[in-house]
Amino acid sequence: MTVVTKRDPPPLDLRRTFERPVVVGSGTTKLWRGVLALPFLALLNVGQNCALMSWSYRTGDHVLVNASTAVLLTAVAFTGRGAARQLKH
Repeated sequence: MTVVTKRDPPPLDLRRTFERPVVVGSGTTKLWRGVLALPFLALLNVGQNCALMSWSYRTGDHVLVNASTAVLLTAVAFTGRGAARQLKH
């Protein structure tokens, strides 16, 4: 016959940690911008390039198409950088 006795719960772990607690809602807008910016800017790039292609082929000048892509890729890089920095802090 086995006798089960009620045991006290283990004591709380009160050791100090050097990690900052994660608080939901503090600065999460940068994270959401980083997550949502890439697909939005990619679709904007596709739409913009489709709109510029007919003009680009008519004039033979492709600089505007390439410049608009470079600007949008720079915007993606900055939003991703902001999201990565937010994850570190």
